Amino acid sequence: MRSWAAMTIGVVVGAAAAVAGALLWPRPAELHETAERFLDALGAGDIEQVEKALDPAFRKAVPPDALRAFLDEAGIASPSALTLRVYSVRNDTGEAYAEVVPTSGTPFALRLDLAGGPGAWRVAAIRVRPDAVGGVDPRRQLGPPPGPEILALVRRTTGRFAEAVAARDLSLFRSATGRAFRERFSTQQFEQAFGGFIDQNVNLRALERLQPALASPPALDDAGVLTVIGVFPSRPSQVRFRYEYAYRHIDWELVGIELDVGPPDG
Repeated sequence: MRSWAAMTIGVVVGAAAAVAGALLWPRPAELHETAERFLDALGAGDIEQVEKALDPAFRKAVPPDALRAFLDEAGIASPSALTLRVYSVRNDTGEAYAEVVPTSGTPFALRLDLAGGPGAWRVAAIRVRPDAVGGVDPRRQLGPPPGPEILALVRRTTGRFAEAVAARDLSLFRSATGRAFRERFSTQQFEQAFGGFIDQNVNLRALERLQPALASPPALDDAGVLTVIGVFPSRPSQVRFRYEYAYRHIDWELVGIELDVGPPDG
């Protein structure tokens, strides 16, 4: 028995390809001031002011408790020092990089994606850059997240899908996908694509005990879409997956999915 379903869309996310503002572009005062106010609020632990600097879509998508948890976990809530190093801008998108010195641990870089244009800059995404300290360069594209984070994304995605199949309600899974995916594909369309897992009573919960194996290194394309391809080495059938993610606000969101259940290779 082979069950296959796929649903994916082209998604353009994040800021446009950035050019080092300090060298090639004018420095818009509004972007600089927005970034500085945001960093000052972070440094003071003033969450209310942090939220005021966020893009409306960010505030709508990320509840205050989730934002606080992210800041705490990332080590950027009330750090010992937080300094803006460089920023860049193109049209109505921009980036700002800061060096963060946490109260304990190793300094790291913080990237802010900004949107809105002059007079209306707001923070649209926050990313931690542990690899960029001492050499922040906006021209260098972000790479994929580290291995443990990739595997956690795969396990989270697969676990949610398994729970939805077990509950015979795929809307439970669809609600956890990226907004662009949900807007493109209705609940009915999603159920038509993946309903076979329910109809054939495919038990995916057993995958919780297995470690996914990646078929190739995760790839991040020019549009910022992260593609992860691999397999769960289950028996008698294997579950192959291709997941696509886009970074939104504070985390990676699923924007594309392919699942293939069939006999092991070879």
